[in-house]
Amino acid sequence: MPANPSSIHYFGQVARGFIEKARLQIANTLDISLSHNKFNCIFVASGTEANNLLLTSFKKVYKNGVIITCATEHLSILNCAKSYIDTQIIEVDESGIVDLIQLQNTLYSNKGLPLLVTIMLVNNETGIIQPLEEIVRISKEYQAWVHSDCSQAFAKIPVNLIQLNLDFATISSHKIGGPIGAASLIAKSPNFITPQMVGGGQENGIRAGTENVAAIAGFGKAVELLPKMLKQSNFTKTLRQYLEDKISRIDSKIKIFGQNAPRVGNTSMIMMPEVTSQQQILYFDINGFAVSVGSACSSGQLKQSYVLTAMKIPAHEAECAIRISLGWHNTEEEIKQFYTLWQKQYLYHIKASNIKKQA
Repeated sequence: MPANPSSIHYFGQVARGFIEKARLQIANTLDISLSHNKFNCIFVASGTEANNLLLTSFKKVYKNGVIITCATEHLSILNCAKSYIDTQIIEVDESGIVDLIQLQNTLYSNKGLPLLVTIMLVNNETGIIQPLEEIVRISKEYQAWVHSDCSQAFAKIPVNLIQLNLDFATISSHKIGGPIGAASLIAKSPNFITPQMVGGGQENGIRAGTENVAAIAGFGKAVELLPKMLKQSNFTKTLRQYLEDKISRIDSKIKIFGQNAPRVGNTSMIMMPEVTSQQQILYFDINGFAVSVGSACSSGQLKQSYVLTAMKIPAHEAECAIRISLGWHNTEEEIKQFYTLWQKQYLYHIKASNIKKQA
């Protein structure tokens, strides 16, 4: 980009124009109005930063406030929320859906206090879709603020903040094919968001530091392509369903976690009996396919998925599960190749296991 977007000269204002264009593109896509300060679109560097900005602002303004979240949230929410002793964690069922009765009871037991409910729309490991409209409805009965990390939902299912009646939402550039290094916290006004960093007063004084103009401009361009991505997501869901159907027929012991809940079309968490996640990841990597244990943000650690643990999945099953994420450009031929590799690895393990037992 040609200059610092805070500069008042021509080149600085050109850079500023890229940022404001992206802000407007996001607002139009989410069907929200930035005029008369009805909503703010605050640019930050990542979804993690957006989530931390929200939670730390809430506790800074409301010392006695209570954060209510669920056990399968992204770690940027969970770890930040758990740093406050009064945070309440809502359990999920075996499909990963939030326990709405526990949510209502928790809200009731904390009524009268400032409340912030934060539940992600789509889980980043299983792809399950939470009943967000019902979550918001229940929460609003107790005058709670409601936030949803919509990073995994954006471009996979329609997201309308007005219809969902959300106060806050997080969206991330690289989750929709844009550059890494840009995300946004969407905030209904008035709100409690306060700066966590001080400096030049960028983003209306909320987020100090020179904006990443190139990443933000790319974010806006990716948002522009959202209708095309949503259309493509239907084909992606067909590919995912084909893969799951084929794999399920190999052996009745195979499990697909969250299969009975509403899910986005690109994500599948599949358990290969008695073959560890690490074995599978290495095998697929050698053969040209990238899969993971769970969230890409923490999968480098090769830990058992905390999401599956929260879903009460037995440890011996969870340690054999991998997350398969399909992209907009994956083809039917690639899915067939992956299935062949999956079947080959599993049948090889079964054969080797039988030989070992007979020895």
